[in-house]
Amino acid sequence: MSTTETKAAALKVELTKRIELLVPIKTPAGEFSSITLRRPKVSEMVRYQSQAKGLKLDDAEEELLIYANLSEEKLTMEDIGELDFGDFAKLQRWFRAVQTGA
Repeated sequence: MSTTETKAAALKVELTKRIELLVPIKTPAGEFSSITLRRPKVSEMVRYQSQAKGLKLDDAEEELLIYANLSEEKLTMEDIGELDFGDFAKLQRWFRAVQTGA
């Protein structure tokens, strides 16, 4: 077990979160009934925000970019945009919990 995994286990922090979808999505890569997101690092968030600025994305589009990049399924912004709104809210709740130290 790596040092990071040991520390995470001691703190009982989930480094990834599998979110079951109420409505599966179909993408060019296949159909998904769940999405697994990983906790972002600060350096990644800085990079995603800079990328969003360079692409002239608004806040909502930036959020799609972030979730797509955090997905272990390698989803795109467009894939995230196809989520049922209730499923998207699940991603938002998890992300907000991560931001507040949960």
